[in-house]
Amino acid sequence: MADEIKKIYEQFNTNIDLIYSLLNKSIKLYDDNTVKYDKNLHYKVVESCFVDVFNCWESFLENTFIYYLLGHQNLKGESYKCYAKPKDKKHAYNIIKGIRAYPKWTEFQELSCLSGLYFEDHGPFACLEENPLEINEVKNIRNFISHKSEKSKQVFQQVLIRNLSIKDNINAAEYLLKIKTKEKITYFAYYTEFLRLYVDRICVK
Repeated sequence: MADEIKKIYEQFNTNIDLIYSLLNKSIKLYDDNTVKYDKNLHYKVVESCFVDVFNCWESFLENTFIYYLLGHQNLKGESYKCYAKPKDKKHAYNIIKGIRAYPKWTEFQELSCLSGLYFEDHGPFACLEENPLEINEVKNIRNFISHKSEKSKQVFQQVLIRNLSIKDNINAAEYLLKIKTKEKITYFAYYTEFLRLYVDRICVK
């Protein structure tokens, strides 16, 4: 019964590959001196791609949580002890959300509460109990791109200070295209591959 988890796992990676393809096309156009490609348009594509990465992660968490709660196995054929027995996907979702409008899958505190309630030792989501800083940064950058509020800007500036020792005069796209020195890849790729690592841990263990 690992088929559904396998589908979710493969869909996540397929979607990420498609996002990379679009991003790389934009980078190539922008770097090509023979083509007039507006910088602001390029930045919009970069930021839109990053929001898509975040959306893929959020959708992944929701779908895997539901199917693990339904008793599905990970890619190694391992099962997790659940404290609820929903009858189908819709019932599982309604159990998880309770009286709220929807679960906040990317809020570590809420996800920890949910996984602790419904799985023994947090089940496949135990790895997220580490509360990785990078995944929080992904959410913070996405919030800045999407909302542009003063609060989201202040949080984004903390990301800049932490990683580049600068506070402003740089937008989200410029930051994401900068090379992370130690890893020698862009911050965009660093964050995306970091999410892939946790997708592997949740699906493969």
